[in-house]
Amino acid sequence: EQAIGSAGAAAAPTPNPPAPTPLEPAAATGTRNGKVHGGARRLLLEAVEAPLGGAESGLMTGGTVLITKDDRGIAEALAGAIRSRGWQAAMIGGPDSRLDWTSPAAVDKAIRQARCDGPFVGLAHLLPLQSARILEIDAAAWADRMSPEVRGLFLLAKGMGGDLERAAERGGACLIATTAMGGRFASTGRSEVDFFPGHGAIAGLIKTIAREWTSVRTRVIDLNVNDGTPRLAERILAEIFHDDAWSEVGYAGARRIRLRTAPAPLSAKAGQDELALAPGEPVLITGGARGITSLVAAELARRWRPTLLLIGTTPPPDGSDDAELDVLTAPSELKAALFERLRRGGRSVSPTNLEQAYNALRRAREVRRNLERLRASGSRVEYAHVDVRDFARLGVVVNGWRRLFGEPIGLIHGAGLIRDKLIRDKSLDSFDRVLETKLDGALNMARLLRPEHLRFSVFFSSIAGRFGNRGQSDYAAANESLNKLAIWLDRRWPGRVVAPIWGPWSGIGMVSDLENHLGSRGLGMIPPEVGVAALVNELVRGRKGDVEVLLANTLGDLDGPMERARPQKEAVR
Repeated sequence: EQAIGSAGAAAAPTPNPPAPTPLEPAAATGTRNGKVHGGARRLLLEAVEAPLGGAESGLMTGGTVLITKDDRGIAEALAGAIRSRGWQAAMIGGPDSRLDWTSPAAVDKAIRQARCDGPFVGLAHLLPLQSARILEIDAAAWADRMSPEVRGLFLLAKGMGGDLERAAERGGACLIATTAMGGRFASTGRSEVDFFPGHGAIAGLIKTIAREWTSVRTRVIDLNVNDGTPRLAERILAEIFHDDAWSEVGYAGARRIRLRTAPAPLSAKAGQDELALAPGEPVLITGGARGITSLVAAELARRWRPTLLLIGTTPPPDGSDDAELDVLTAPSELKAALFERLRRGGRSVSPTNLEQAYNALRRAREVRRNLERLRASGSRVEYAHVDVRDFARLGVVVNGWRRLFGEPIGLIHGAGLIRDKLIRDKSLDSFDRVLETKLDGALNMARLLRPEHLRFSVFFSSIAGRFGNRGQSDYAAANESLNKLAIWLDRRWPGRVVAPIWGPWSGIGMVSDLENHLGSRGLGMIPPEVGVAALVNELVRGRKGDVEVLLANTLGDLDGPMERARPQKEAVR
């Protein structure tokens, strides 16, 4: 395969003082408990040609392909081509449609009406190709656009999944979604068209569905809407009727491409693109008092002693646990004491209530310990309890800190949420909560902070977004949209913007939860000290334009072609 693009372009080096202490080298890779542990490789994305070869693959006979409408005539052209091949085509939605994409009941009704033409054998989501202005940084405006384009796709897939999986076993089925990020998912090179970063959520969602519905031909196609209606319809039609090993492809000019990872180690030469961070300068960190971000905050405090402005969802600690609980450490002892406390208070004590009380206490203790460690390092530390989705409350906190400490010169957005379930079992409310915590939180921070003062902005992401992950459709959508937002901001902001796409860490934070999902597939684990060193190294020596930076151990089979189950009955072409 020939690489036809690379991620980012070098910026001119800026002479800054060297970092106070040398970086630790990455640990050597090894195995423990049957899983790979060790170093954190640095990888970037590149576009390589991926011709659509081989024979066509059909769909179950007598079925219907449901198409969501754009406003360019692509849906109508595609529907005509599908009908000419002997299948039914039904169209719903469109930019002027009154369909309420935020209502599961309304979308289910639309699905039932379209099913009257015959059982579903395919879904082609063309609505994202609609003509739309590029939005400014406003979480509410982005949510309005993402309701039909992303939430609508989620509800359609959820409602049609049974039909598509049955059709796949009886001759073939497809789920094809489109995005309009220029043909290369905005990841490599510079497109002549601007793009909507929310389309990253479509890609993350589709790549996860491909891992859950292994018998359905599931693919996201990135297109340049300037290529014209006939050509776009022709390309989508070809994807519907061709089996292919890749769940994510684009069309860059006349070439069909896919994205792959490529090693991109940083130069070990000191003195180039060094991060300048003076003691006392304010750095704002969401999710910074727990998990991975707390470790990063501790390293920043150790090396530079900035003023750390931390935001989290755990209520601020009051100084200590009460005397009854303070001496207890074992989970069984703590749960027994909490059980008695709840019972004496007259509350109903269920296993769920007890577990919630225990987890709240555990989180509060973790926050208290971490804040104590950070302050002991010599940094000034401020902590605010606020939901990053709440723009008004977040603004009060940030503006108050701005008056006290000056403009933040660094941002690390580590807030996130995981609620794993297969798409068939996942509610729209749960999907929204996970997506909004990651994406709306980032948009709110980007809107509140002043980019001319930001020397670095870091948006913590996950390989779940890059490759998809079974049970994590919302988390993958959130992280892949965050990756595209980081690219979008990098093109507009003068400072460094990076979205570290983390592989799983050993035993810490949400990315460590991927260990259970992916460790058995050969995915390597990152020790916490190695991950922290990798991020600091990226801040110190990384270059502007390198935005989607994978920091991972071994990737196992994630970067390879997907294996799809074959239909029991041969399809009609």
